[in-house]
Amino acid sequence: MLYGWPMKFNRFTVLNCMRRILPAFAVAAALFQGTATAEQVIGLLAPLSGKNAVLGKQLELGARLAADKLQATGNGEKIIFEIRDSKCDADEAKSAAEQLLRVQAKIVIGPLCSEALFAALEVLSPAGIPVIVPFLSASRLDFERKNNDRLVYTLAGNVNAEADAISRILLKRWQGKAYAIADDGGIYGRGIADRFKTLADLSGQRPVAQANFRPLQSTQIAMLRRLAKNNIEALFVGGDASDVAQIARDARKINLDIEVAGGESLTLLPFVDDAPSIPEGILSIMQRPPADFASAKNFVVNLKQQGLSADGAVIPGYALYQIAALAISNNNLMLEGQEYSTIMGQVSFDQNGRADALSYSLHVWKDQKMMPLGGS
Repeated sequence: MLYGWPMKFNRFTVLNCMRRILPAFAVAAALFQGTATAEQVIGLLAPLSGKNAVLGKQLELGARLAADKLQATGNGEKIIFEIRDSKCDADEAKSAAEQLLRVQAKIVIGPLCSEALFAALEVLSPAGIPVIVPFLSASRLDFERKNNDRLVYTLAGNVNAEADAISRILLKRWQGKAYAIADDGGIYGRGIADRFKTLADLSGQRPVAQANFRPLQSTQIAMLRRLAKNNIEALFVGGDASDVAQIARDARKINLDIEVAGGESLTLLPFVDDAPSIPEGILSIMQRPPADFASAKNFVVNLKQQGLSADGAVIPGYALYQIAALAISNNNLMLEGQEYSTIMGQVSFDQNGRADALSYSLHVWKDQKMMPLGGS
C-alpha cells in the first residue's frame, strides 16, 4: 500500500502533507504580494518534434480539444494550458519539466516515452506535482512510486496485463504450431517475453526455441536462421517496433514463412524508418483503440466532420486533460480512489496509480497501419 498509512511518518506521508500545506503558503504569499490569482495551470509534456512527434501531436490535439470544450462550457476559464516539448529525450524532458515548475503547473499530463517520463518525475514529484500518462504499464512505475515517492499515474492497468493478454491470445491462435520467443534483453522486451514463456510453460504449450538479439541492428538474419532449424511457424518478439520491423523484413528476405507478433510497442510501427517496406501481416496485441469506446463515438464523428482523425493518442489526450481539470476542480490532486467521468468512460485509479482503462485485442499490420483483427 502506498497511501493511507495512518500514524506512520514516512517519506510519502511527509510529502502528502507538504502537498496539502504548500498551496496554502503559495496563496498567502500571493496575497501578501498583491498578485493573487485563481488561475490554475495544467501542463502537457509530449514529443512534439523528432521521430515520435506524430503521436505527441495527437496527444496535444486531444488535450487542446478538451481544453476548448471546457472553456466553451464556462468551466475552464480559470485553467491555463502550458505545453512543452519533451522530444522523447531525458535531458529535454527534465528541462521542460523545470519550465512547467516555474509556471506553477498543478498537474502534468502526457509523457509518452519512459526516458522522458522518469526524468520529468525527478523534477516534478519533489514539488508535489502529479503526472498522468496514457499508455505506460512498465513495472518500473511501481518501483518509482514505492521507492522514490514518484507521483505518477497511468491509464494502463496491471503491469502484467499486456503479457497476460499476449499469452492468452497467441497461445489460442498458435495452438498446434511450433513457435519461438525472442527478446532484446531490455527491461520491456525481456520482461514481457519471460512472462509469456512462464504462462506458456504452465499451459503445456511450450515454445520450441528461445533467442536473444541485439537491438537496433541492420540485420537479424543470423538469429532467424538459428530459429529456423526448429521448423518454427511463428515468432513472438519482445522488443521495440524498429526491431520487430527488421526481423519481419529479414524473414521475408530469407524466405522464412513465419507469423511475427509483438506487443503494444508496435503502436509506433507506422513511425519507424522506411515503414512502407515493412511486410504486411505482423501481429500486435495492443490496447483497444480508444475510438472504439461507446462514450467516444460522437467525438469521433465530430472530428471526421472537421477533417480530423481520432487515431492514436487523440482520445487519451482528451481524457487526460479531463482528469487533470476535474482533479483541480475538486481541489484534490491525490487521484487514488477517485472516479472521473471522461471520454473513455468512468476512470478510477487504484492504490498503485493504475486505472486499467484500456483492454487488449489482436491487431494486424496492413496498409501501413495497425488494424483490429479481433481475438481478445
